[in-house]
Amino acid sequence: MVELYLKGKVENVVKGKDFTNKETGEVRKGSVKLQFIHLDEVRGLQTVDVTVPEEHEAKAFELKGKEVNLPVEVFASNSKVYYRAKSLWVCK
Repeated sequence: MVELYLKGKVENVVKGKDFTNKETGEVRKGSVKLQFIHLDEVRGLQTVDVTVPEEHEAKAFELKGKEVNLPVEVFASNSKVYYRAKSLWVCK
């Protein structure tokens, strides 16, 4: 089994806006994301967002400005790559 880890400095932590489904009225809570800066040789500076599981949101805000090494899940949709933290227990 292969595990992927993202290592870097957390530049920012942001909370997305809540989303209301216009048809059902259901409100979905906005997700918390860790933001990293990545230098791509072709595109230049890029922001990499990593979604944090709801149970780890409180700890996520403590990580701003810190170097971390955390396990991530990676998936793609519509030619865009998305990252989701599996946990934050590996953080230094």
